[in-house]
Amino acid sequence: MKVVREIARGGFGVVEEVETPSGERVARKTFSPNPNLGPLDIDKLRKRFRREVGIHKQLAKYGAVPILQADLSVDPPWFTMPLAERNYREQIDDDRKAGVISAEALADILTCLEEVHQRGIVHRDLKPENILKVAGRWCLADFGLSIQPDSGVTTKLTTTGSAYGSAAYTAPEQLKDFSKAKAAADIYSFGCILHDLVDGGYRAPFATATTKGQWDGVIRKCTAADPSKRFKSIKTLREVLHHTVAKHGTLKPRAEVVAWKAELGAIPSWDTEKFLQLSTVVEGEVAGDESGVLAELTEEYLSAIHAADVDCWSRIARAYAAWAGASFTWSLCDVMADRMMALLADVGADDLELKAELVLGLARLATINHRFFVMKRAIVACGPNLDDDTAERIAIEFRAGDEEHLLNDCLRELWHYTKRDLHPVLQELIS
Repeated sequence: MKVVREIARGGFGVVEEVETPSGERVARKTFSPNPNLGPLDIDKLRKRFRREVGIHKQLAKYGAVPILQADLSVDPPWFTMPLAERNYREQIDDDRKAGVISAEALADILTCLEEVHQRGIVHRDLKPENILKVAGRWCLADFGLSIQPDSGVTTKLTTTGSAYGSAAYTAPEQLKDFSKAKAAADIYSFGCILHDLVDGGYRAPFATATTKGQWDGVIRKCTAADPSKRFKSIKTLREVLHHTVAKHGTLKPRAEVVAWKAELGAIPSWDTEKFLQLSTVVEGEVAGDESGVLAELTEEYLSAIHAADVDCWSRIARAYAAWAGASFTWSLCDVMADRMMALLADVGADDLELKAELVLGLARLATINHRFFVMKRAIVACGPNLDDDTAERIAIEFRAGDEEHLLNDCLRELWHYTKRDLHPVLQELIS
């Protein structure tokens, strides 16, 4: 391969833009440790490099930059990746100069983190330079310091300090016991990145970050010194980010929506008439209208309604499925996908029609908004673990509206997903 230019150097590797024999331009990462290290340390780093390739391959389907080729048997070992359009540091610099926030990038980063965490991996070195835009979407790179939280498997080089990542984004608990870092460490790093984006000022390493204005509460929560005080999950963080954007944006809820918001905290004490009123209100909302009551129904409220009045909950779930078939802002779109998956989990075993309506609504939401996060949820909802009767009913719903293409559209956009990720009955919808 012909080296075109050096892109980055650090840790134990060098990344270069190279030209393959076929003329394709790709990024190649080559093992290149500090030559002053001793043989034992270099051997440990080489094992870590190989492990990084293995983790990248496992997670390419879930938000890691994909591996194109690798040769770990040569000295030095190397692997190639698609050439990134840019890293997130460059995006932050552009956003700050323009006085805007590219909110879709934040959504992609959270999606990748959630997918990684769900598979028992903690990145442990999340920073803007390790977030790359590839083929139009933001992905995570450099898993050399990642770990499965409960495995204790790590290559820790205390003699060189290379196991500790970048101090400006490293959670304080990683200094005490790096090998036992949990997902909360990545949430801390995300909070530091968010501070770079909305504030840009100095942050003391390993400390709680603060700023002035609307983002202070989110950043403080992400970067709390005590990991147990941070957001418990990416899903919770996503919901809070959405409400922060909505609260300070230009979209203002109608007066009747404000009144309903004041009532939602008392759902367990509502009478039948109140549930009937809510059902009627949401059934009258227009698809895509973000200023109504449906946008305010968080998973917590939906769960409370389900516990108190299943009939009302079922009517709301159907209204939600119809409402979802439109265009939404990034922040609400991803949150809606989480809520719809929660609704699906609560549907009674015999209500195949409602399950089918929710899955169809999820697929519409995914394709209309072109959100990879939602596309994955739609494919998962149609997965092989469905029972045959539910799969048949979902297939009928897709065919009834001539919308068989929706699942095909999702699969075409998602890396490493194929129709084999669908239930056999639903595979028949794929052309």
